[in-house]
Amino acid sequence: MAAVFALILTVASAHVFVAMAATPCDSPAQWEGHASRYDYDASEHIMLNMSYDATNKRMHVREEINAVRPGREFHEIWAIYSKNVVYTLNLASMTCTKTTPTAPFRLIGIPSNATFEGDFFIGAGSNKLEVQEWSDRILVPTQPETWIGTFTVPDCIPVKEVLRGNDVDHAVVTSFYDITAGIRNASIFDPPPQCTGA
Repeated sequence: MAAVFALILTVASAHVFVAMAATPCDSPAQWEGHASRYDYDASEHIMLNMSYDATNKRMHVREEINAVRPGREFHEIWAIYSKNVVYTLNLASMTCTKTTPTAPFRLIGIPSNATFEGDFFIGAGSNKLEVQEWSDRILVPTQPETWIGTFTVPDCIPVKEVLRGNDVDHAVVTSFYDITAGIRNASIFDPPPQCTGA
């Protein structure tokens, strides 16, 4: 019994040490890839082709057309936060609207004050990937998280993030895949003429 208790203490101490030693890693400031996003409040699932540039605070997002859902409108979006403008192109009518961002540019990465939740492996055998999970949960005083993010180790590539609103039933879950660091062609952030003249 004493040996079992000692083993439990050792394992618990190891987990505490890992939690204390973990520090937020830095995700790539610029990357391209795909995302699958589900909004539970709107019951909407969207597949996205993304170009992300935290250095210049801009994003390009193209919704992947899904023929399984006929009649649904798809869009291509250029969000240029440095100019406080968002261009949205309707891919069916090819008409463009110009608006302002509804929220500040949001980092897809781990905040410096994030709380370490744990590390684990995705997959099995030789095909497994180590990841860490972080949140904005406040320990003292205790407050529930509104953001949970999962990132690879050691490259800090985003794998998944969960955003929760004030309503506990409202959550947006985004899974990232096929991520490559860097931007192959910066012109991807240039909206077309029908948008700049909108």
